[in-house]
Amino acid sequence: MKTTIFAGAFFFALTLRAAPVWGPDRAVLHTVAGDIVLAFYPAVAPQTVNQMRTLFQKGVFESTHFFRNEPGFVLQLAQHGDRLLPLLPEQARVIARLPLETQPAVKHTAWRLSMARANDDLNSGETSFSILLGEAPHLDGGYTIFGEVVAGFEVVHQLLKVPTDALNRPRTRLTVQSTSWFPDEAALKKATLAPATPVQAYVPTLQQAETRLRLILGAGLAVMVLTSLFAFFWRKRLPVTQLAALHLVQVLTAAFYLLLLWLPVAQTSGIMAGVLFFLLLGLFRLMNRFEAAT
Repeated sequence: MKTTIFAGAFFFALTLRAAPVWGPDRAVLHTVAGDIVLAFYPAVAPQTVNQMRTLFQKGVFESTHFFRNEPGFVLQLAQHGDRLLPLLPEQARVIARLPLETQPAVKHTAWRLSMARANDDLNSGETSFSILLGEAPHLDGGYTIFGEVVAGFEVVHQLLKVPTDALNRPRTRLTVQSTSWFPDEAALKKATLAPATPVQAYVPTLQQAETRLRLILGAGLAVMVLTSLFAFFWRKRLPVTQLAALHLVQVLTAAFYLLLLWLPVAQTSGIMAGVLFFLLLGLFRLMNRFEAAT
């Protein structure tokens, strides 16, 4: 009897320690640092895996990004609302709230995938998820583990090298450029995966900066010209208050572009900062005077 109990306890312990079984599907995140391959646990989190399959097949993760980078803890993918490209109607339709799915034997350890959710709602997972970078036992039982990274570990390390701010947000956008879904490993082996490469920070060229500045200044000058023409041709038909309003628009537009041009200088010059302060103060007084007159 004791032998039977001991054997049962031994095999039960082995079951608890056994790694979750991967499903046949493989997903690939094609990131700015290379490709990351994911496998999934359909027996652990069937609803979550089913939705992930659909999300990858519909391209919902395309143009999202990793917005949270905490070495030793998580690299987290943003929600679908933080895409560069707008969601198509057929993509929006497949996004649903996911219930919490947990198994006591499946823990938050390095390289596993954990579904994000609202802090006050266990059943609010949708599309954001994290790649675990170490053990996180405080997440066990409260977040759905649905898969793991099976290739592209060096790609993750390249993403983690990107500098972050005080809130653990990467200073360079870690974009998921596109995604792929493969029904099995045989299909994946036929694909060519991008190797790990350092993430290049986006630095606009001088020509791009000059072009952007011309567009901004051109838009402001166009507003000023149009309001001037309107005030000139309609001066006899418009009441004084409306003519004054048109002139105020011109002044505010000009002041906005002066602020835009002088702000970089004001960051290093106390005199220019003072000039901008009095400029803003004068604009506020001018607007108050206009409101009082009308």
